[in-house]
Amino acid sequence: VNIEFFSSIIPLLKKHKVICCLENMWMLDWKSKKVYTACCSDINETIQYIDELNSIAGERLFGFCLDIGHLLLLGQDPCYWIEKLGDRLETLHTHDNDGVNDQHVLPYLGCANWERFILGLRKIGYSRNFSFEVSSFNRKFPNDLVPAALKLTADMGRYFIERITAETDPTDENR
Repeated sequence: VNIEFFSSIIPLLKKHKVICCLENMWMLDWKSKKVYTACCSDINETIQYIDELNSIAGERLFGFCLDIGHLLLLGQDPCYWIEKLGDRLETLHTHDNDGVNDQHVLPYLGCANWERFILGLRKIGYSRNFSFEVSSFNRKFPNDLVPAALKLTADMGRYFIERITAETDPTDENR
């Protein structure tokens, strides 16, 4: 069903020169409060989807948006996912949470392993987009402090870029 649906938008992607990104998803059983995997939460299935869709398209029109908070909810390692995705990784939904709720808070305010995130991006030489999905973080501040919260988010992005692109990183596990 997914292949059929995404194949149907190939002409629009070509016409508008757009890359369509799939995203790792999760589901919550409200009754039991358990988190379950959903579409694109299995790395091998995800790679198969992207490669098959690009093959059907005859060019690279599909990539991946890796949601770091969703990985955390499912107990999955960002470094592993990033390495496996390689150049299929088009953008990131960068946010943290408590491992139970999809809170969308700034990195380091939850329990994600940001060193594994940085390591994975360093290993693949990532130089594409960061998208901070931290609306819950920003909404907690009074209006007068929102600019400072947004500056902190931008500073976090610069911090990640510096760590990812540095020639050597003292915290790199492979030094």
